[in-house]
Amino acid sequence: MIKEKEKIKKDIISTTMNYLSNLTKIFYVGLLLEKIIVKDIFKKIKEDAKKEWKKDKFNTESNKASMEVWKEMSSGKKELEPLKKKLISASKKGYLLFKYSILWNKEKEVKAFPYNLLLISLISSFEVFVKDIFIILINRDEEIKNKILNSKKKISFEILKRYNQKEISLGEIIAENYNFQNINSIKDAYTFIGQEKLIQDAKPILDKINKEIIKRHKIMHESQIYPKINQKYLDKIQNEFASIGIYFSNHLK
Repeated sequence: MIKEKEKIKKDIISTTMNYLSNLTKIFYVGLLLEKIIVKDIFKKIKEDAKKEWKKDKFNTESNKASMEVWKEMSSGKKELEPLKKKLISASKKGYLLFKYSILWNKEKEVKAFPYNLLLISLISSFEVFVKDIFIILINRDEEIKNKILNSKKKISFEILKRYNQKEISLGEIIAENYNFQNINSIKDAYTFIGQEKLIQDAKPILDKINKEIIKRHKIMHESQIYPKINQKYLDKIQNEFASIGIYFSNHLK
């Protein structure tokens, strides 16, 4: 029994170290973005945008090409190939106009975009971590495993077959019932395996992480960009993500 507990602790520490390593990688990617994309590349693109905007040729050419296409479509002409070429030409010019206008008028959003993506990476790392720990606790702890096997939780025949053939672990099966990018679902998952106190004590940290998860949802599903998310912002919240890993590692026996 003692040896098994030692194995669980070893797996938890190893998983935590991988998690913290991923957070560190994201931190250094942020530093590279600060230097390469935001300061160097963006400066060059902005200079080019200024030049093209002054020429004002993209706006005029795009509108002209679009009007020609519209007239041909309205007249009922059936020569589709020439029409397609003109439409592509108009689209390209329109895209350039769009690109430069975005860079010119939405500088903060454009600069913040890669950092918004890094926030998504932070949350993905967090999701993998809490899910992996959950699976370890089920697979390694015989008490938890027996509790699940003796419960009335329904498992499909196909999954049960894969479990018997050792293609999937019991922890992985149970983990599929929960969403580890949702704090309430994480609470339910850990409560199910008797770790409610662990989650209750971690509430202040999890509440902070939950605010970032809400942002992640809006970035992913509503195409929202948060201009205030930059390297300093990520440095600050990264401490919260790291602290949950250290907390789990220290309090899970």
